[in-house]
Amino acid sequence: MNQDSGNTRYYDCEISDNPQEVWSQGIGLPLNYILADYERAFYIDAAPSEHTLRCLDVESGDLYWKTTLPFLGYYDMILYEEKLYVFKDGEEKTLICYDAHDGSMLWTSEDITELFSGIGSLMANGMNRGDDRILLTLGEMGGERNVICVFDANNGEVLWHKTVDYHISLYPAIENGVAYFTTFLWEENDKIIGYDIDNGTTSYVYSNPNVSGFNGRQLAVSDGKIYTQGQRMDDYETYAFCISTTSNTIVWQHEVDRWGDNITVGNDHVFLAIYEMRGQIITCLDKSNGREVWSMPLDFSSNVLRNFPIATPDKLVVFGPPQYDTEEPLRVLIIDIASGEEIWRKILDGNDIARGASFFEGKILIGTDRGKIYCFE
Repeated sequence: MNQDSGNTRYYDCEISDNPQEVWSQGIGLPLNYILADYERAFYIDAAPSEHTLRCLDVESGDLYWKTTLPFLGYYDMILYEEKLYVFKDGEEKTLICYDAHDGSMLWTSEDITELFSGIGSLMANGMNRGDDRILLTLGEMGGERNVICVFDANNGEVLWHKTVDYHISLYPAIENGVAYFTTFLWEENDKIIGYDIDNGTTSYVYSNPNVSGFNGRQLAVSDGKIYTQGQRMDDYETYAFCISTTSNTIVWQHEVDRWGDNITVGNDHVFLAIYEMRGQIITCLDKSNGREVWSMPLDFSSNVLRNFPIATPDKLVVFGPPQYDTEEPLRVLIIDIASGEEIWRKILDGNDIARGASFFEGKILIGTDRGKIYCFE
């Protein structure tokens, strides 16, 4: 579990009120993208000379298999249907598929750079999955144009691709065969656009003359509703919006003091990580009406959260700021959703957290940029 298709950062798993360390190990190398399933944990370590895809036994932390990646640059990884999808972001840009059980390479897609030869150099932004489709976004370096490319997850065939002449959100939120993006438009109000993941046709547009400022920010979608931040044009204040994809209307709106990029959508609540001058504030809203349930200031000297908070049915997992952004130690917190109170925290060995956490049967797996992997239960 890394970036669920709806971008909600919600996982239906039970975790302890007081997790204990089951195992930890240090590989001494940077790592990224911890994903867990099939009683295995998967990640990439990045030595200066080679990058390696590794698989560990979740119960013990022992190495199960490893395979050297055929490139030094990588951007993203998805675990789906017993396969690992890794995107190679270099002079050649290809999607590579590995068998999750033994690490064997199953196929490599065509190099997609030739599909976009008419624009400048591209850099991968984000990747997500919907049904049997792997959707990739890339941005033009030094420009405003963005590229969307969709692969068949079964064989790597490029199903469709398009170029848009404006900024879009890096990670699309995918639900019911539609990939939703927020946009940043200069000459008109920002829109939310949805593309059919099978053929790339525009299947949804939200455009409101009194709402703009989506600015290509992160959005989440859950049960036919879009959650994002924007600005009302009548008062120029910032709001969190819940928008129905069926009626195309605002279900509720909640005014916030400042911008924030982090929106986590739980089972019954929505969580906002808002930037304040004195640090971060986590605000919990009722998912049905947008009313504030509680608000909790974090005791971080920095107003930067490296990762999105992750919600479970009754707890919120929050990751401390990068250590290079503050003198405080790197840490992870668990907040009780019902009360808004912190119930657990752990100091971690590292400067930064490697793409949040994964869960497996009550276990929490967290990695740091120093190559340290923790398993708590």
